[in-house]
Amino acid sequence: MKKIIALTIATLLLMFVPLSALGAGGIGVYGGVAAPAAGSSSNIAVTGTISGKMPIITKSDDYTLGTDSAQEAYGYMVFMSGANKVLALPPVVAGMSVCAYSVDATAKVVDPNASDGIRNGTADRNTDGHKVTSGGTAGDFVCLVADSADGWTVLGKSGTWTDE
Repeated sequence: MKKIIALTIATLLLMFVPLSALGAGGIGVYGGVAAPAAGSSSNIAVTGTISGKMPIITKSDDYTLGTDSAQEAYGYMVFMSGANKVLALPPVVAGMSVCAYSVDATAKVVDPNASDGIRNGTADRNTDGHKVTSGGTAGDFVCLVADSADGWTVLGKSGTWTDE
């Protein structure tokens, strides 16, 4: 019973304490109770399931991902409206990811950094700095992951996304 209560209290505390508040030492889990781990890395190893919401932002103008928050480049969904609006991507860091979704029947453009390419359903990336553009149908979307320092890979898409 004491272990269950301690685990529940520790879990509740972690829900309300930002990980950054625990220091650079990261978090260690010992006997079901979470505590800062001296000398550990900032990685967390999980053997169960972690779930959470997908952050969503809505943009009706051209927008550079990461402008409002650097975290936008890590798993955000961007709902876009307006003709030929551009979602500019920041320089890649492996592990970044983003999805862009068109809420109206106009073309959307995903524009990588000038030194990054996009692998759009092929073995090779397109030329660094080249964009992908939707076909202009409401519901078109593209999801990308930065798989290396060289660029992005399209993991999924709906509609036609043309390399430019």
